[in-house]
Amino acid sequence: MAERDKSFTAKLLAQQTADPALQEKYRKELTDMLEVKIEGGRKAWGIVIVAIRYIISLICLFMFFFCPTIVGTYRYFHGILGVMLITLSVFGAVVIIKGVYKHRTHGNIGAAIVFYGSIGAWALLMAGGASNPLIATLGTGILLLGITKMVCNLIKQSELNSREQILKQEYRLAKTPLGQ
Repeated sequence: MAERDKSFTAKLLAQQTADPALQEKYRKELTDMLEVKIEGGRKAWGIVIVAIRYIISLICLFMFFFCPTIVGTYRYFHGILGVMLITLSVFGAVVIIKGVYKHRTHGNIGAAIVFYGSIGAWALLMAGGASNPLIATLGTGILLLGITKMVCNLIKQSELNSREQILKQEYRLAKTPLGQ
């Protein structure tokens, strides 16, 4: 039944004539909603954030490789944190170089990096120091940070989907002749 309705809808839409100016306006609004150009102050701020993440990741990786006083899971925690931050730094640098932040793809990739990195850090902290309340609290805080980032990304994606659907309906109404 749903298959038949989709084909019927597609046939009806194919019979309508579309105004090229209206289609271009729709595409522009959709692009403006889904992509943000990185220019000027936003680009400078992005470079500062990437540099700070990079420096912190290098410190963590230095502690992982060259600090013999840190042992066991805490050492691996620094390694995972360093890898997560350096991955975010490289990803941020690529986005800044491209000059366009795409909410759908870039938002999902960034959220996944933070989410899976925080799960790895939490697992290591829990494995090594679950009996220590301070370490357990730190691990839980890191896990909550990753979960919060993923939930915020899901909310943003849902909002974008809703706005896109509303824009599609507005476009359909705008191209429908009066009296129908």
